[in-house]
Amino acid sequence: RPIEEYATGHIPGSLSVELSRSFGVWVGWLVEFEKPLALVLSPSQDAGEALRQLTRIGYDDIRGMVNSLDGWPGELEKIGVAGVSDFADAVERGEQILDTRAPSEWNGGTIPGSLLVYVPDVLGVGDMIDPDRPVWVVCESGFRASIAASLLATRGYRTVVLSGAGVDDVQRRMTEDG
Repeated sequence: RPIEEYATGHIPGSLSVELSRSFGVWVGWLVEFEKPLALVLSPSQDAGEALRQLTRIGYDDIRGMVNSLDGWPGELEKIGVAGVSDFADAVERGEQILDTRAPSEWNGGTIPGSLLVYVPDVLGVGDMIDPDRPVWVVCESGFRASIAASLLATRGYRTVVLSGAGVDDVQRRMTEDG
C-alpha cells in the first residue's frame, strides 16, 4: 500500500514495500526466501501484478491477500509521515536523520549530521541509532525511506518517513529558510 495508508495503520511486524515496478526486487532483497507471505493491498492496487512479480522471483508461498484492514482483530501499528517543512524543522532541531539512498547518491550531497545507511543495511544500524528517540527517514522520493522505516518499526523503533520528496527537497527548503 502507499506509505500514507501503511503509516496510518499496519499489521505489527509487516514490511512496507509499495507496489511498483521494483516491488519484486525489494521483496526479493529483503524478505527471507522460504518465508510465507501475506499481502495487504489497497482496493485500487493490482493484486495480479503483485503476484506476477513475486512468482517471477520464486516467491510463490502466498498465504493470503487482503485489501482492507477494517476487520483486523488486533491492534494496528502506526509510523509517522512528514512533509518537507516538518522534516526540515526536524533536521534543524537535531533529530536523528537516516538517509537510506544508495551510496552513489550520497556523493551528490547529504543532510548535515545524517546517518548514511542504504536500505538493505538498515537492520545493522545497532548502536548508531538511539532507540529512545524517533528516527526521521529520508531517501530521494519516499519509496526506499518507507521500506527502511518499516524495517526499523519491526524492531521497535519509532520512525517518521519523508513522503513524496527527498534529500534535495529538504536541502532546498533549509537553504530558503537559512
